[in-house]
Amino acid sequence: MNVDDLKRLAQPSTCLAVRDYVSHFTNVVRLQILCRLIHGEESVQDLASTIDQRQSTVSQQLKHLRMAGIVNRQRVGNRRVYKIADERAVEMMRFIADLATRFDAKRDAQSTENPGKDEERAHG
Repeated sequence: MNVDDLKRLAQPSTCLAVRDYVSHFTNVVRLQILCRLIHGEESVQDLASTIDQRQSTVSQQLKHLRMAGIVNRQRVGNRRVYKIADERAVEMMRFIADLATRFDAKRDAQSTENPGKDEERAHG
């Protein structure tokens, strides 16, 4: 990232656009859906079963992602399948996966340094 990138990001209109886009990735069900769709297209039924959510919940979140232009749907036979339509979403999911790995590594390191600390937190 260079100085021009940082200047561009500092612009209010850019900040708002980034905030609005990133907000689509703040829902756990949407993240689960996108993790599945990274690997290819899936139907609502398949997604709901795989991520252990009700079909209505999955449909609602897919509608949100579709309205945002992140996924699209098409008819295949008698089923509607969804797939990622925005390459930026793939990049964002890669970033989120990397971030999750770092969080896991930090948590694991803290557990090793302070054995029993997680148990204390769990029991309150």
